[in-house]
Amino acid sequence: MKIRARRVMALVMFGVTGFTLGAVPTGAQEVTGGSFLSASELRRELFGVELSGLVRGTELRWRECVDPRGTTRYSFEGDIRNGRLEIRGTDQACFAYEDTGFRNWACWRARRDGENIEFQTSDHQPGGILFLATRIRRNVKTCAPEDAPIG
Repeated sequence: MKIRARRVMALVMFGVTGFTLGAVPTGAQEVTGGSFLSASELRRELFGVELSGLVRGTELRWRECVDPRGTTRYSFEGDIRNGRLEIRGTDQACFAYEDTGFRNWACWRARRDGENIEFQTSDHQPGGILFLATRIRRNVKTCAPEDAPIG
């Protein structure tokens, strides 16, 4: 499990898209929600929120807090990173992180899946990684310090 977590983390960190997660069943990767959110919908949904959930088809947990300015704090399997969110084009949420000098942007398309938000790599590759936000806390003004417990 730790090797898979590191692989996913490395691929997300360096902005690689269109990859698969080894033993993850294909059916677990299919997007089930409606149409992708537009740029204006992404701004409404993703700024001033704390999202947490799973990598679809795995038990790997993640959390991303985004303040109203787009400054983020991302936690994945114990690694915590400070970053930035930008909405690009007509439907892409793009994230970059301080430890890469904000050079490697990973862009995602998002859609609603009931009360959840599902993120899919923006290159439309079949079997691309999917992050599912199962907990969404709104009206977040600031993100917790790096040493705050992740719940």
